[in-house]
Order: sequence, then C-alpha cells, then structure tokens
Amino acid sequence: MRINYINGTIEITKAFAKKASSPKSEEYAMLKEVRKDNPTFNVVVVAATKRTKKNSLKGLNYDFMKQYIERHDTDDQAAMVEFKKMTVKDDDNLATKSYGEVKKWFLEQYPEICEAA
Repeated sequence: MRINYINGTIEITKAFAKKASSPKSEEYAMLKEVRKDNPTFNVVVVAATKRTKKNSLKGLNYDFMKQYIERHDTDDQAAMVEFKKMTVKDDDNLATKSYGEVKKWFLEQYPEICEAA
C-alpha cells in the first residue's frame, strides 16, 4: 500500500485488494486505518511493479569455469595454472581461495561471460 499525496490516492495492488476484501484480514484493518487518516483520498488498484531480471550468472560453477578456460586459454595455459592454484584443496579439504574470489578473478579474465548472460 502506498499513499500518494500528490494525486490524493491510496494505491494498493490487486493482491492486497483481494486480501483486504475480507473484514477479518490484517490488510482490511490497515486499509481502514489509512482511510480514516485520509478520508478524501480515493483507493486505486495499481499494477504491481515488475522487477527487472538481474544479470544472472546461474551455472557459473567450478566445472563451467574449468571447461571455459580449457577452450579459451590462449596464454600457454597460464589461466588454467592460476585457476588450479586457487581451487586446490588443503589438508582440511578447503580451497585456497573462496568461490567468490575465484568467480571475481574468472570474470576479470573473461568479461565476455557477463555480456552473454
């Protein structure tokens, strides 16, 4: 729910309106309270704002990175050596670098991945 003082309206979504149609609901009580505070305002049902899809790198895991490096590494396997150094496991079975650090390095090396996503 949003109170638009400029237009003199109380804006609610379709889902909120459906819930507010039941007198025992919390949404009904909220709307009633807002209308009491703003008796001259009209209640308007507005379309819910669509969220834009963020740049998703779903599937960007170690296997994908390794295969991509193998196919695109032109610098005498230097990127693969660096990748293996960052992902090698120690005695406690922990990688030398975190996934976030490896991902950041990978995206710096291959920025075209971000453009394709």
